[in-house]
Amino acid sequence: MPIIKQRQQAERLRNLWMNYMSVPLVIEQFMVWLDDYLPEIIVYAIKQTARKRAMLKGNMDLDYILAYATKTMQNENARRTQDIAHECGERTTKMNSNIFTEENEKQLLEAIKQDKKREAAERENPYYQAAVKLLDKHENPTIEQAQEALNNL
Repeated sequence: MPIIKQRQQAERLRNLWMNYMSVPLVIEQFMVWLDDYLPEIIVYAIKQTARKRAMLKGNMDLDYILAYATKTMQNENARRTQDIAHECGERTTKMNSNIFTEENEKQLLEAIKQDKKREAAERENPYYQAAVKLLDKHENPTIEQAQEALNNL
């Protein structure tokens, strides 16, 4: 991210911080966080830190506030990374997650080609086509309507 945009983003985050925390924090802290985390993760951490501070009735010194916010960012970033890996399914677990080699890329491209071929075959399937037509005609088709669509194949 260009430094000017990063500084503008840091300013917006600092304003949000002041709205939630009312504890002054230098803009450089937000720039450091932006080097490591997405803005939405920082926003999440600010809100969670404000929540924690409210639960403790404001009894958090600045070091504790910064440590809690940073740890929240680390945890949220790790959670999101884990969610993304999980969403990619078994293919990504078969690949070495630390090294993206040319062989991994070939495997991934082959898997994508196979998925596209499977989708194309499904679209050509007459049962799939009948189901699409049925859903186009009726939002919640009855069993009788589904049976009629199958009989018309």
